[in-house]
Amino acid sequence: MLHRTEDAEILLDWFAYLIQCPNERPMFSPLIISSVRGVGKDMMTDIFSKLLGYEYCKKSNIDNLSKSDA
Repeated sequence: MLHRTEDAEILLDWFAYLIQCPNERPMFSPLIISSVRGVGKDMMTDIFSKLLGYEYCKKSNIDNLSKSDA
């Protein structure tokens, strides 16, 4: 659940851009984090992975994001 209407609009615009301009790379990728389980993060990413193609999507988790290469 997005708490701010502006955040929801930005996310929807980002998704629309991916569908409308498949040959262009967006300027950013959203990072969707929630401490609450069961809010639909996986469902949302699964839908867009099907729409865009699994080879173009990557799921991550907080453990992978917090690892340092140093």
